Amino acid sequence: MANQIFCPQCGSPAAAGTKFCAACGAQMPEAPAAAPQQAPQQEAPQQTAKDTYAQAKQTQKAGQQSAAPAQQAAPQQAQQAVIPPQAAPQQQPVPQAVPAAAEAAPAAPKGPNWFSTHKNIVIILAAVVAVIVIAIVLLYNLIFKYTKIDAKELVKVEFSGLDGQGTVTAELNAYPYYMYLDSDDIKDALGDLDYDYDDEDLDDALDIIGGYQAVTKDKKETVSKYLSLDKKTLKKAYGIDEFSEIKKMRKALLKTDSKGNYKITVKVDKKKGLKNGDKVKCTVKYPESSLKSKNIKLTNTEFEVTVKGLKKGTEIDPFECVNVSFDGFDGQGSANVSYDTEKYDYQFYFDYSYSYDLSNGDTFPVTCYFYADLEKNGDTAFFKAGDDYYIIDAKDLEDGNKIVKNYTVEGLQGLQEVDPFDGITFEYSGALPFVKPSYVNSDSVNSAIKDDVYFSVDCPDYLGEDGEFEVTCSGYYGLQESGYKLKGADSNGDVKKTFKISELSDVPSYVTKDTAADTADFYADLIEEKVAEAKDDMIGSSYSYLTNVDGDVEEAELAYTSTYVAFTKDTEYDYSTVNRIYWLYKATFTTDKDKSGAFYYVFYTTDIKSFPDGTYTNPDDIYISSTTSKNMEAFTETYIDGYEDDFTTEKAS
Repeated sequence: MANQIFCPQCGSPAAAGTKFCAACGAQMPEAPAAAPQQAPQQEAPQQTAKDTYAQAKQTQKAGQQSAAPAQQAAPQQAQQAVIPPQAAPQQQPVPQAVPAAAEAAPAAPKGPNWFSTHKNIVIILAAVVAVIVIAIVLLYNLIFKYTKIDAKELVKVEFSGLDGQGTVTAELNAYPYYMYLDSDDIKDALGDLDYDYDDEDLDDALDIIGGYQAVTKDKKETVSKYLSLDKKTLKKAYGIDEFSEIKKMRKALLKTDSKGNYKITVKVDKKKGLKNGDKVKCTVKYPESSLKSKNIKLTNTEFEVTVKGLKKGTEIDPFECVNVSFDGFDGQGSANVSYDTEKYDYQFYFDYSYSYDLSNGDTFPVTCYFYADLEKNGDTAFFKAGDDYYIIDAKDLEDGNKIVKNYTVEGLQGLQEVDPFDGITFEYSGALPFVKPSYVNSDSVNSAIKDDVYFSVDCPDYLGEDGEFEVTCSGYYGLQESGYKLKGADSNGDVKKTFKISELSDVPSYVTKDTAADTADFYADLIEEKVAEAKDDMIGSSYSYLTNVDGDVEEAELAYTSTYVAFTKDTEYDYSTVNRIYWLYKATFTTDKDKSGAFYYVFYTTDIKSFPDGTYTNPDDIYISSTTSKNMEAFTETYIDGYEDDFTTEKAS
């Protein structure tokens, strides 16, 4: 171990002859020259490596403080300094005298500087350090040189509604996406649509977008300064002058999804039921990779906003705007509804049924409809009219937008009850014994209700003396408006009554032998016309075929003799003749040959009716025919016996 030395600075071991410490770079001491062999001396006290290292350090310290150069150190000190701690020699005899040559040994020469002997290494190391520094700067700019944007300045958070029931909307504070389109964006969009466009189409699209932008620029912008349409505003916001880079960064912030919705969104921890002073936590969600690619970093993506601006509401009853009244008669009343909602900006209206059959005590519902669904909170709800909010009682709110209020019908006048069948008469088809009531004679109806009712007669067959039929009376709306109601009316307002022919006093009858006596007098004017015609026919004519009298008639007279009635033997009406009335006149004449003769003129008509008032079928409705008979025997043979199978012919009593 005699060939090992130790660094006086740090104590690290080194091979003998080493000029600099490999551990700390300090200059190493030179090894002393070997001493001549001496006779054995007394053994020195045994010294440990720790003692040796401490002694070397003390020697170095003493040398640094001394003004004398290290070369003047005593040989013994130098010799002690190079004894390695790990291998201190065993105690040996100490010489009693130090040779003179040792005292005069020269100091060790100083070694060359390490940097001067390793210039190439130093240059290479310096270059490596420079590259690392440049890389760090570039990496810093790449990673940490972002445009930092406070997320709170990108979004807008707005509160609306009623204090205590307010709502919040939070979104990117930007114009609609189409406001930011330029020619390249439009080309891309048209290309995605596979649209075969030309320059004119593109110009049209740009004009439209430009128009939107121009109008917007004329107004005071309320969007985020980072999303402005104004170039100066954008440059000031981003802090850079390169506008093309600003547009790229703005475009990254305005990135949309497939539906055109901005990808930067705001999530709030509470959306409804807000009151002034509440805190709402907002979290901004954003496409991190898109922003990072444009060197944008959002900060303050979570923040709180204090709720403010919510208004106090005024409690109202919407039905205070409506007026409901009733008029008319009980059972036929109507409602008058009027309302005015101008005060509340026409945010609701009223609807009701247009009824005209109301009775006192009825329920009349009126519905209030709101144009928008109301915000409900417990038993109340509110709506906005202009800048104000109004609160309503919502316990009866239906379907989110309507409230029904029931009004009780009252104040209608009482109706006078009337029997519609009182005093009525009928118009008939046919006559007894084949009579059929056709309709009610309107002149017989109570004048108070005459114009407000109608009758229908149900009589399918012709009736005899014991026949019955049913009549229904129905009232028009005007009946109750006139203050009347039908006695005994059912739920439909109809009244039915059964009538018996035998109980009616206005039923006509076909003339019989018992009622025909006065017919000649009743139809006297018609008969006289026929008599005059017969006399005219006789003058100048020959009736030898009736009387066997020669010559032409010069004078003639006709005189009434009797009335006969032929009445059907049918028991059911078959629309054939029911009766025939014969008026017999005896014709007498003289001829130009001074001869005289006589025969019978027969005047007749059919289906004559007699009425309870003593009248007969209207003369305007009958026709009288005439024929002749040689004598009464001939008349009987022809008109009585000749029709005996179908008629019974008898002389009127």
